Amino acid sequence: HRISQVVLIGGSANIPGLSDRMTDVLRLPVRNSHPWQQFRYDGVEPLQPTEHAEYITAAGLALLRHEELFS
Repeated sequence: HRISQVVLIGGSANIPGLSDRMTDVLRLPVRNSHPWQQFRYDGVEPLQPTEHAEYITAAGLALLRHEELFS
């Protein structure tokens, strides 16, 4: 299997110019992930953009099925 792209997440993904530099060095498409677009907040106040990086691990785990975590 070949790597076809790199996806940046977390606080460091917001460093200006990082994805462009990585694209140049790796010669692969590099993009930032926006996982928060997949969440429904259903009456809970949405996170502020400055809080997104702090909760990215919890958000990723929340997207997994129970079987994937505890098998």
